[in-house]
Amino acid sequence: MAEVEFDGDPGVYMMIKEGGRSVFKEGKPAKPQIYMKFNEGAVNYLLELEELGTQDVEEYVTRFSECILNPSPQRKIELKLCANVVTGARMGYFGMMSLGGRRRSTWS
Repeated sequence: MAEVEFDGDPGVYMMIKEGGRSVFKEGKPAKPQIYMKFNEGAVNYLLELEELGTQDVEEYVTRFSECILNPSPQRKIELKLCANVVTGARMGYFGMMSLGGRRRSTWS
């Protein structure tokens, strides 16, 4: 379970799995495993894939990772692990990040 905030939105949300998909619900989770804060550019960058009609998970994870590992004022996701490292590894957070490793020469 993740605690999620968006720049410019005073609300706090929780991201949980329902029916095999990640969904957002209003409210702060009691014990979040991770915390994420998205700026508007990061949200638009990720949603752009849906607008293009692609379901490319690798491209999504690459973009997501780029916003965390190589943030810019235009696209930034702040991520903090709230659980211990063992729990983070067991939940697959590190594996997800490795899928989005540097594969583009356009990164600075």
